[in-house]
Amino acid sequence: MDTIIKVFAGLFMTLFLTFTGTGIIASSINAVKAERFAADSAIRIGNSNYSDSVIENCRKDAEKSGYTLDIKLQKKEGSSRTEYGSLTLAYPYRIPVIGVKETHFVEEDIL
Repeated sequence: MDTIIKVFAGLFMTLFLTFTGTGIIASSINAVKAERFAADSAIRIGNSNYSDSVIENCRKDAEKSGYTLDIKLQKKEGSSRTEYGSLTLAYPYRIPVIGVKETHFVEEDIL
């Protein structure tokens, strides 16, 4: 009888660790995808010379992916031309098995 309890406890722990590990790996992959999206968006905006249409397309692409993209452009004093900027990408970070549900942020400079 004691052996049956030990087997079920061992099986339960093995399944719990397997699903927790899978959740952590999946959330890490999603975090890397969000960081790549932010870097790609910064490059696209910088290469387009801060085009409004490209910025709007990046925002739409972020919404489709479940992200929130905030872009701040800066101009040099006395100039009407945008010189640099930054973007902040907010993305959901979840590990379902252990109940982690947070919003993480990625910040990128646009040069």
